[in-house]
Amino acid sequence: MQDVIDRVVAEFKTKFPNVPVPPISWNPNMRTTAGKVKVCRKTRQGQWIQLNPHLLKNETDLDQTLMHELCHVADYVIYGKLGHGPTWKHCMRLVERQVRRCHQYDTTGLKRRHKRHPAKCNCRTYELTSIRVKKMQAGFRYSCRNCRGTLVLLSQNETEKLAISF
Repeated sequence: MQDVIDRVVAEFKTKFPNVPVPPISWNPNMRTTAGKVKVCRKTRQGQWIQLNPHLLKNETDLDQTLMHELCHVADYVIYGKLGHGPTWKHCMRLVERQVRRCHQYDTTGLKRRHKRHPAKCNCRTYELTSIRVKKMQAGFRYSCRNCRGTLVLLSQNETEKLAISF
């Protein structure tokens, strides 16, 4: 795969010779993101590009994703823009790649399962994310849209009783 990276970087440098290429690495902790880039606002250059080894297993996908991220660097260095706007699209057309904001790679089995925590009001039981639970533990209050009752987190014992009743 390193030969594909070298080829894509060389092709990029022919189109954007004055844009420095940041270090490129594989990040095995990435789940469903194919690649990402970090830029430095102070120096107005790319700091690094990270690629997902779980998704980019063939040369075509690696080529498309790496060029996508390199065009973000070029867009930022040349135009000072971030995102998938007209200047980024122009960079993608210059390197003759598909102008796509999101990938369509198979992410089956890569998504994290988020733990849900039961909470109840006067009329029903909700499944809350860990973020909401932490906010509630810090004093934030959520209310039911239906009955306007305050949501209360269920204890472990109440959760087990609830599971048995179904």
